[in-house]
Amino acid sequence: AGLEVLSLPDQLRWPPALAPYTVVIITPKEGSKESQQTEHLPEDLYWSLQEVAGLGGDVIIDDRSQLTIGRRLQEARRTGYPLAVVVGKAAVGPAPAIELHNLLTGQTTMHGLSDLISV
Repeated sequence: AGLEVLSLPDQLRWPPALAPYTVVIITPKEGSKESQQTEHLPEDLYWSLQEVAGLGGDVIIDDRSQLTIGRRLQEARRTGYPLAVVVGKAAVGPAPAIELHNLLTGQTTMHGLSDLISV
C-alpha cells in the first residue's frame, strides 16, 4: 500500500528501508570518450561508497554500457532507486565532477570526487 501512495505513474518510489538499493552508479556508454577516460572510476566510487555509514551493501553498478545514460536513468526511476550517481561528460577533464540525481525529488547536483563521498 505504501508503494502505491508514494509512486508516480512512471516511477516507483520505495520507502527508503524497502528500496532494492539506495544508490545506483551509472557508467558511461560503451565506446564513448568518457568510458575510455574514466575506466576504473565507477568501481572506485563503488568501493568508496561501500565505506560510507549506512551504504555498505546498498550500492549497485549499472554496467549495461550498451544502453545510454539517459535510458539507464529512466530505468533507475522505474526500478525505484532513491539515488543515482552518473559518471558522464563532467567526469572528464581537469576538475572531474560526478552527477548526483535524487530520483525522489528530481534534483540533480554536481560534486567533486571527494565531495560526493561526504554528501
